[in-house]
Amino acid sequence: MKFRLWRRRENDLDEEIQTHLEMAIRDRMERGESAEQARSSVLREFGNVGLIKEVTRDMWGLRSLETLLQDLRYGIRVLLKKPGFTFVVVLTLAIGIGANTAVFSIVHGVLFRPLPYKDTERIITIWEPSRGGHTLGLTDLEFFDFRQQNTVFEDIAAYATGSTNLSGRVEPERVVVTWVSSGFFSVLGVQPAMGRAFTSEEDSPDPARVAVLSYGLWRRHFGSDPDVIGQQISLNGNSRTIIGVMPKGFQFVSKEVDLWLPLGLDPANVSPGDRSYNAVARLNQNVTLEQARAEMNTLAGRLAEEHKKRYPAGVNATQSLNLIPIYDLIVGDVRPVLLILLAAIGFVLLIACANVASLMLARAETREKEIAIRVALGAGRLRILRQLLTESLILSVVGGCLGLFIAFWGIGALVSVAPESLPRMDEVGVNVAVLIFTSVVSVISGIAFGLVPALHSSKVDLQSSLKEGGRATTASSGRRIMYLLITSEMALALVLLIGAGLMIKSIHHLLDVDPGFESKNVLTARISLPQSRYPQPQEVNAFYKQVLEQIEALPGVVSAGTVTALPLSGLNSNASFEIEGRPRMSDDVVQNADFRIVSREFFRSMGIHLLKGRYFEETDQEGAPGVVIINDTMARSFWPDEETIGKRINLGVPGSPWLTIIGVAKDVSHQGLNVSPNPQMYFLQSQNACSKSSRGAAFGGACRAHVF
Repeated sequence: MKFRLWRRRENDLDEEIQTHLEMAIRDRMERGESAEQARSSVLREFGNVGLIKEVTRDMWGLRSLETLLQDLRYGIRVLLKKPGFTFVVVLTLAIGIGANTAVFSIVHGVLFRPLPYKDTERIITIWEPSRGGHTLGLTDLEFFDFRQQNTVFEDIAAYATGSTNLSGRVEPERVVVTWVSSGFFSVLGVQPAMGRAFTSEEDSPDPARVAVLSYGLWRRHFGSDPDVIGQQISLNGNSRTIIGVMPKGFQFVSKEVDLWLPLGLDPANVSPGDRSYNAVARLNQNVTLEQARAEMNTLAGRLAEEHKKRYPAGVNATQSLNLIPIYDLIVGDVRPVLLILLAAIGFVLLIACANVASLMLARAETREKEIAIRVALGAGRLRILRQLLTESLILSVVGGCLGLFIAFWGIGALVSVAPESLPRMDEVGVNVAVLIFTSVVSVISGIAFGLVPALHSSKVDLQSSLKEGGRATTASSGRRIMYLLITSEMALALVLLIGAGLMIKSIHHLLDVDPGFESKNVLTARISLPQSRYPQPQEVNAFYKQVLEQIEALPGVVSAGTVTALPLSGLNSNASFEIEGRPRMSDDVVQNADFRIVSREFFRSMGIHLLKGRYFEETDQEGAPGVVIINDTMARSFWPDEETIGKRINLGVPGSPWLTIIGVAKDVSHQGLNVSPNPQMYFLQSQNACSKSSRGAAFGGACRAHVF
């Protein structure tokens, strides 16, 4: 619109000037002058036509637009005259800007995009601190007491995550399930997009057979059926009614949950020693995180003493709590890594800008006479500087556009190779924020690499520049600046090289860490038995015994075993325990440990070696004396100066049998190669030492086979 107005005014100005000149010429011709004399006199009296036009345009306020268009047209012509130079510069900038855009899209999607919850800063997760600063879940006893007696939270909800088999419509599918208490969705401030959430009546000791679907499962398994509410699905052989579908993009923590089911905790039948539940809470208005931590730790200390009195047979009570904002829980571990990666890729762009600045400076020497002539014709230094910066911005904008296409490819590549533990990767992509980032980076890059050459080139000595061979002084000054740019490139590259070397060294150290087991030639599978078909531990044991026998009979299989959670899975169960002949609790030691339920051949299948004692044997069956194998960390923590083999422990709950320690296994990495192992107990599946967990457990199987 402005351009059309400017063209119309320009045409009107030309017509007005031409009319004025023609009238003056006719007037002089009528007074007796010849046409040539009249025209010459009029033009002399009128003055410089071009100058009059420029003054008039300045009065219009559109002079800057005309100048910009002139700079753009001239800059494009100059760059097209040197296609090789232009191609190299644009490609260099495209790689640098594209790499930064791709990495920023990851950082923005993971760190900067708001979580899909209401008032995210008020959502807090509650944990018990454990050895090494890691966290454990709560017991159901603690959950009920914390929810009833706290004054800092609007509500507290419990949840536990696992998996189940979904069938009944299309192909059976293994899905991730989170069991939640009533109020879970209101704590997060999110309600289903279709249908409703669970009511308190449905979250009872005998929970209703209802389910809430994720948006992804609704699309994938039900074809976005708008009438899905009220339909039936089968989970592990049990029929459930769909009552809701969550909004698109909703997920909790880092798990891609497919289904939500009622948790159904019973306040009249609690387990004070089993830490199987996690908790999430919403802060009251005007309550800070520090205030909540102070009150909850005071409450935890008081309740711990009460729990010991209420449950003299044993309780896994905590004296303190770890309150972690949900944002920190989701992205806390990856934030430093992503920010370091963003800084490193920023260095790559700085190197690219320094490289392009060197090229621009070298090219400026060939344009010295051109710029000197423009200065001699009246162009000021500011005008020359603006023209050169315009050329730099043209290059950076074209490089940014090409870099955006490179970023599309780079984002896909980064997402495909990203570890599964990296959260929120489904939210990564090119959006408005990424486009703004690319635009800003392109402009800043154009100024960054164009300013120094422009300042140098616009400072022209007319006398020396217009003489033949008179460029020595200017060239010498340009070379000094070029040497400075090259030095800067080398310094930036050295910083990146040192950082890469340290990263490689860290990876090398991780590869040298002994995970405690042998992964070569080990195949794994995950199995979850429906409790409706296998309600008793004996039935579960019989099923797994039959499966293992058939697997071991396969050609090439050396051994096979089962475990409730495979090493390095990040999954753990924790329980307190008593030591025979020793007070259960001391002032400075909390007697709890992680545990896994395994089959007899698990250690041999996983290549986990014993440091002392023996493995589980065929004689260790149901009805035989209870046995347990512990890891080296547990042995050193609780029996530092004693012989461990032969000691007895139990789980500190009524009816828990005494278990004799028959072996000390090598430490196994369960949380990560960079995480110190926790005390670990291995219970034999056939003895049901931890019967509550063994009945409902989802077992992972491992078999060692020869690979041909």
